[in-house]
Amino acid sequence: MDEIGDITRFNNSKQLNAFAGIDIRRFQSGKTFFKDKINKRGNKHLRKLLFLIIQNMIKQRRYRQNHIVEYYDKLKTQPYNKCHKVASIACVNK
Repeated sequence: MDEIGDITRFNNSKQLNAFAGIDIRRFQSGKTFFKDKINKRGNKHLRKLLFLIIQNMIKQRRYRQNHIVEYYDKLKTQPYNKCHKVASIACVNK
């Protein structure tokens, strides 16, 4: 993971998410709340790499089950019913 460098410089996972640009950006004005989006201000190569790792984990789920794939399946079913990309980015954030 050459894109990250020294991982000890991050105190928690939120700082690593911000470095990758996958932290949530919320915008509101008065009583109006807009849709949450990812920030995209971080390292685009790291963000793409993490997304591809999650995609491979989802594709290989029949061979190896883990908590991230279970979280993806939970987001895809009722009552959440998230689309594929939203559920995948949520797994990257996890």
